[in-house]
Amino acid sequence: MIIGLRSRLEPLLRRWWASGGHANWKEVIVSVLGGLLLAPLVNLLPMLGYDWTVRFYPGAILFNTPWVNWVVAPFRVLGVRESLAVLNSIMLVTVAVATAREANYERRELWVVALALFTPPIFMVMWDGQIDGLALLGLFGLPWLVPFALVRPHLTIWAILSRRNWTLGAVIFGALTLMVWGWWPANVLGGMEFNLGHPIAMGWARLGWPIGILGVVMLIFAGGDMYRLLAAGTVASSYLMPYHFLILLPSMGRVKGWRRIVLWACVWLSLLVPGLADPTQYYSTTFAHYLALLYPILVWWFLRNTKDRWHSLPAA
Repeated sequence: MIIGLRSRLEPLLRRWWASGGHANWKEVIVSVLGGLLLAPLVNLLPMLGYDWTVRFYPGAILFNTPWVNWVVAPFRVLGVRESLAVLNSIMLVTVAVATAREANYERRELWVVALALFTPPIFMVMWDGQIDGLALLGLFGLPWLVPFALVRPHLTIWAILSRRNWTLGAVIFGALTLMVWGWWPANVLGGMEFNLGHPIAMGWARLGWPIGILGVVMLIFAGGDMYRLLAAGTVASSYLMPYHFLILLPSMGRVKGWRRIVLWACVWLSLLVPGLADPTQYYSTTFAHYLALLYPILVWWFLRNTKDRWHSLPAA
């Protein structure tokens, strides 16, 4: 077994060191400009934006990485409601562009964009005012937009480590953050108990260590594929919320037929987590907490024989 595992890892490591990983600036520009143009229409939608209004916009981002405040600072040029609309509209366009890219921009396949946008993680992020769309945007612009990608470091770090340039960019940025903010991981880890106490929190620290072991196995056999690593990272994460599945939505563009419909149906299982959770019972779990993990597991499995269109790797 050890020999077989080594035979799989060695070619992957050699390929990683030989790979590049360049920013897709066209997608970044389209996502940002498209989001700005769409913002007036998004502003008409019902959006509570509690976390944006209470935490991110005023800078009270307790237990988050310290550079999040820097990433969201440009949005403060606008009012709180207008900035929420821009944040959500950029997220919508970024998901649409990323999904279309996974579908190879084939016209007959672009209906999958509508599927990706009509999903619970989209509704949750918009309603709560979360910043997961910026993490997805950051993945487009790696390694230069690594601060954006790492606003969700526990989910994106594994994908970043799949490319040499991205890894070097993350290492340099990480060193700079320690110089500027000191040992900030202590603050983030100090908030884990608070985060895990949320009624809809998932992750192995809440659901049990076997979930984490499964995630590690998925990471080992992800093969350097962007979305397979993101899917494995969500399962391997100690802390996970249903809206974090947003970064996996574009994977529907790469599969076709019944697999696409199955993925779309499975992501709706995430809606059961807040639907069945008891807000008065912290640390309680329901079957829905475990059932929702079927979505990233199926993303990882269905993409095993497909081509990673995000950033192609040279042959081993």
